[in-house]
Amino acid sequence: MLLALSAQAAEIGELVVNNHVQIDWQDQPVSTDLVLTPARPISGIGAVGAPSQVEVLDGTPAAASRVRVWALVSVAPRAQIRLKIRDDVVAGAPAGTFANLPIEEVGGIPLVEATNGRLRVRLPLASAAPGTTASGTWVPPTPRSAFLVPGPALPVTATWSGPDWIDSRQRISAIEWQAESGPVYLRWKLTYRTDAGKSWVAEARLTAKSDFVVLSEACGFGDDSRWIIDLGGLGANRFHFATDAKFNRWSEITPSSSSADEGQGGENDFISVPGSKCLTRMTIWSQFNYIRGKQEALGVWAAPPEPPTAPATAASATAASATTAEVIAASPSAPAADTTAPSPVIGGFIVRPDRWTRAKLNHVALWKRPQVGGDRVSRGVVGLPGAAPRLAYEATLIDGHREWALYAKPSTGPSKDPWYVTQHIRYGIWPLDRLNRLVLAWNADGSPVAPEHAKPTAEAGPFIKHVASVLLDTKGRCGLQHFNGSNPSMRGGYAKSAAAVAAWAAANPTQRSAADLQASGKLTAMMAEPALAAALAMDDSAYPGERATLPWSDPEALNPFYQGMENMNFNVDRYESVLKAGEALEALGCPTAPEIFADVRREFECQLVRYVYPRSGLWEESHNYAGSALSASDKVGTAIGPRVGVDYNRDPRVLNLHRVWTTILSPKDPAFGGRRIVPPIGDHGLGVGEHVPRLTAAAKRFQATGDPAALVVAGELAWSMADRGYTVPDGVAPIAPKLPSRWIEGYGTTLRSGVGTADESYVIVRAGMSWGHHHQDKGSLWVWLNGIHFLGDAAWGGPPGEHYWNPYKQGPAGHSTLELVGVNNWPLPCKYPTPWIADDWFGAGADWTLARCRYPYNPEPDASAGTPPALVNGFDRHVLFIHPDLIVVRDAVESPCATIWHVNSLQGPRTTVTGAQATLASPQGLTGDLAILHPAGAVLDLIPTHERDMDDRPGTAPHLPFGSATTPMWTVPKDNPGPPAPEIDTRTVNLEWKMPLGSSATWFLGARKADHPAVRGEVLDGVGRVVRLSHPDGRVVTAFLGERDFTWTGDGITFAGRTGAVVRSAAGVTVHRIRCERLDAK
Repeated sequence: MLLALSAQAAEIGELVVNNHVQIDWQDQPVSTDLVLTPARPISGIGAVGAPSQVEVLDGTPAAASRVRVWALVSVAPRAQIRLKIRDDVVAGAPAGTFANLPIEEVGGIPLVEATNGRLRVRLPLASAAPGTTASGTWVPPTPRSAFLVPGPALPVTATWSGPDWIDSRQRISAIEWQAESGPVYLRWKLTYRTDAGKSWVAEARLTAKSDFVVLSEACGFGDDSRWIIDLGGLGANRFHFATDAKFNRWSEITPSSSSADEGQGGENDFISVPGSKCLTRMTIWSQFNYIRGKQEALGVWAAPPEPPTAPATAASATAASATTAEVIAASPSAPAADTTAPSPVIGGFIVRPDRWTRAKLNHVALWKRPQVGGDRVSRGVVGLPGAAPRLAYEATLIDGHREWALYAKPSTGPSKDPWYVTQHIRYGIWPLDRLNRLVLAWNADGSPVAPEHAKPTAEAGPFIKHVASVLLDTKGRCGLQHFNGSNPSMRGGYAKSAAAVAAWAAANPTQRSAADLQASGKLTAMMAEPALAAALAMDDSAYPGERATLPWSDPEALNPFYQGMENMNFNVDRYESVLKAGEALEALGCPTAPEIFADVRREFECQLVRYVYPRSGLWEESHNYAGSALSASDKVGTAIGPRVGVDYNRDPRVLNLHRVWTTILSPKDPAFGGRRIVPPIGDHGLGVGEHVPRLTAAAKRFQATGDPAALVVAGELAWSMADRGYTVPDGVAPIAPKLPSRWIEGYGTTLRSGVGTADESYVIVRAGMSWGHHHQDKGSLWVWLNGIHFLGDAAWGGPPGEHYWNPYKQGPAGHSTLELVGVNNWPLPCKYPTPWIADDWFGAGADWTLARCRYPYNPEPDASAGTPPALVNGFDRHVLFIHPDLIVVRDAVESPCATIWHVNSLQGPRTTVTGAQATLASPQGLTGDLAILHPAGAVLDLIPTHERDMDDRPGTAPHLPFGSATTPMWTVPKDNPGPPAPEIDTRTVNLEWKMPLGSSATWFLGARKADHPAVRGEVLDGVGRVVRLSHPDGRVVTAFLGERDFTWTGDGITFAGRTGAVVRSAAGVTVHRIRCERLDAK
C-alpha cells in the first residue's frame, strides 16, 4: 500500500494484513510504504495497536519523503487485521538492547552485544540507545590487519562466543557504522573499507521475538577474502547434512580432516584442497543434492552422548475447514531459546535466494582446515607443527549480494520437524510481509479494492495443495522442490488446478471483482490462491529460471550441473504450468497476468537461445527429454505468441527444433517393422514412435502459417510420418528431406548412403557438446549397414541394473567407444572437456570424419604398468565410411591411462568372437564382419551378461542379460499408432579389448550376405595407418588414416598426406583425396 499524505492529518494511512494461507503467524514484522508530502519528521508516525517502527526510504529522519512503516503483528489463518497509521503514536518498548561489552577484540575494536531477549549477537562498534539511531566511523592509526577485525554479526551463547575474523590479505582502513533501536527490530549496518579501496557492506536486523539475525551483504573484497566464524571452541560433534529428500539429517564429525567422508556427509566439490575438507556448502538452489553437501541451511551441534527424544514441534495438524483437513496448520512461533543450554546448535539458512548474485562464488561453507590453536593466520596451512583440524564457517567476501540468517539455539537432538526447516521458508524466503505485498485481490475493471473486500475467505480452492506444499511442507527443500518440473504435481496437478480455475471463471463471468468473490465466499479459493500459486512458481527461490540458462562464463550464472542447468526440461515443465496459471488469472481479469506472460516468454526465449543449437535445431538434452521442448513450443509458443505479437510457428529456432527429428532418423529397419526410429542416444532407451503426436501437431501448425520455410518443415515432418507408417496430417503434403552426410551441431556427424532405398546405410559418430541426460559416450558409434543395425548402445540404451552409476547404462562400457580407466567421461561443459568434430569430408562414394575426445590430464595412471609419455589425455577417432557397407576406424590414443576398447553389438547372441575377429549375424541374412587389424595379437572378450562390478549397490542385479528377445515398443502413440510392429529383440553383447598401454588401434566393420565369404583386412605399413580391405563382392579398398602427414608407396599407389582411400572394383579405380597432397593409383 503506497499513499500520498498531507502534513496535517493525524490518521495518515492504514496497514492491512491479509493471511490467505494456513499458517498461524505470530509476532511477525509486516510493512506498508507511505509517501509523505511534504517531507516531515518520522517522530510520532506509527501503527495503532501494535509495536511499530519507521524505516526511512527517501530523505532523513528529520525530513522523510518516503517511509516504510513496520508493525509486529499476529494473524490467524484465513484472517485479516487492519491497523491505522497515525502521526501522533507514542513509541512502544524497544525490540531489544545494544550493550557495550567490557572486552575488546584482538584488534582493539570495541565490541557490542545486541539482544532481543531470545538471541544474543556480538558485533563491533554499532550501538544505539532505545528508540534512537546513531552512527560513526572507526579509523585505526594505521590500516589494521583483517585477521584482527571481527565480522558484523556473531550469534553467541553463554558457553560459546566465537571468535570470528576476516581472512584477507587486505588491511582494514575504516569501519563506518549505523545503528537503530526500535519497537520492531534492532538494525545495524557496518561498512568495512580496505587500504586497497575495496568494501564489504553488511546490514543486520534482529526482530523482536525472533530466534535469528538476518544479514544482507554487498561483498566486494575480491581476492580470496572470507569471513571466518571459528567453531573450534564449541565442541561440535555433528553437522547438519541436508538432502533434497531428507532435510533434517545430522552426520558425525570425524577426528581426521583427511577422511574420504564425514558420516553421511562430505561436500563433493570439483576442487580438492590439500589438508582441508568442506563438509557442507550453503548455496542457492541445491537441486536434488547431486552435488553432495550443497544445501540451503547449515548447522553444527555439540550433541550430548545420548540425545533424548525430541520434544513436540510447534507444528500441529488441524483442519482449516471441511475441505482442507489435509492441510497442516503450523504455528511459526518457537519457544524462547535458552542459550545457556549445554548442547547448542550454531547455524544459518538462506534468505531470499532470488536476490543473491554471483552464486558461483558467493557461498557460506562449513570447512575443516588445519590450524595451530588460535593462530588465525595459520588456518589452512598444511604441515605446520602443532596444527590440528579445526571447524569454522567461511563466508566468501569476493563479490556479490547475499542474504542469509544466523542463529544460536539449544538442541535436544534431531526432530522430525526441525525448527530451522520452517524458518527457512516461512520467515526467510516467504515471510508474511512478502506474501502480503502480492496482488491477491483485484477488480477486473481496474478500480481499487476496498480493504473489507480483500478479506480472506474460508473455502479452499484447486490450488490449496500447491500453496500448502511450499509454505507448510517440512520435507526436502521445504516444498520449494514442488515447483521443480520433475515433480508430477507440478507437471500435472498444477496445470489441472489452473484449468479448474479457468473453467470456473468462464462459467461465472460476473465473479471478476474482489467484492463479488468476497460476498460469495470464494475470494481465497478462486482469486488469492491462484495468484499466490503463480507467484510461488515464478519465483527464483523455487527455480532459478533465467539465471539457470546463462552461459558458464556469465558471472550471474548459477553453479553448474544440477544447480539449475540440469535438467533443462524441468524449467520447461515449470513455465508450461505457470502459463496455465496465467491464463486462469487472465480469465479472472487479474492485472498481473501480463507480467506472468512476460515471464513465461522470457523463460521460453532463454531456453531457445541457450538449449537449442542454432545450426542444427538439436535440443541440449537427450532424445526422450527433448519432448518437453517440443511440448513447450506448442503449448507455450502458441499461447504466448499472440499475446506478445510473435508467431513462434515461423521462428527458425522452433522450426529447426522440429526439423532435426527428420535429420537424425535411422534407415527403415526390418527389425522394427520397416520403420525408421530415433536412435536412443542418452537416457531412457528406445522409443519407436517417439514424438509422433507432437510432430504431427507441429506439422499442422506450421502448415497453417503459409510461411514458405514453415511449409517445408511441415512437409518434411509429414514425410517422416508417412515413411514410418503413421497417418499424415490432413492438408500437409509430404516433402522428402535431403538427408546427406553432415555435421549436426551438438550431436556429432551422420554419414549416409542409399537414402530411401532398402540398402540405406547410416553411421553416427557421437561427438557433440550436448550433455543433458547424455552418457559417457564420447566418440561412440551407431552403425546401420544396408538397412541392418550392427553397433550401438547396450540393450538399445536400456540395460539392467541401476540407472545411475551403471557402467553399462551411462558409463563407457555401454557404448561403442574407448574407456580411459580412471577418467570420468561425462560430457559436462561445467567440469570436463566436451568432444567435438575436428574435421570432416563428404564425397560421392565415401565420407570421413574426425572426432576429437579429450579428458582431464593424467588423473589415474597405471603405475604398475609404467606410464607412457603423453602430452594430452584422450583419443582421436578417425571414421572412414566407404559406401555402402564398409567403415574403417583409426583410434589414435594419447593417454597415460589404461584403455579399454568397447563395441556393443546390436545383434546380441548372434555375435561370435574368435581372437581379434567378431561375426555379427542378423536374422535378415546380412552379416557384419569386425576385426582389429592393428596392433597384432588383440583378443576380443565377449560379455553377454551384466557382470561388471557395481560397487555392491543395493538393488543391483548382476548376471542379467542385456535386453530381451521380445521387448515391447517403449512408445506407441495412442492417437497415431501406425501399423502393427513385431516385438523388438533388444539383446546386445559387449565386445571388450584391453588395449596395450599407450597404443592406438585400427579396425573395420563390413557387411556382406550371410552365404558369402567374410570381409578381410590386412595392415600394409606395419603401424596401422595403411590397411587393405577385401570385400566378397570384388571391391578392394586401400585406406590411409594418419594422425599426422606421412608418405607411402606400394601396390601401384602413391600417397602423401593424412587421409584418403582408393577403391578398386570391376568398374574401375576410384580415388578419394580427403586430406592429402597427393594420392595417385593405377
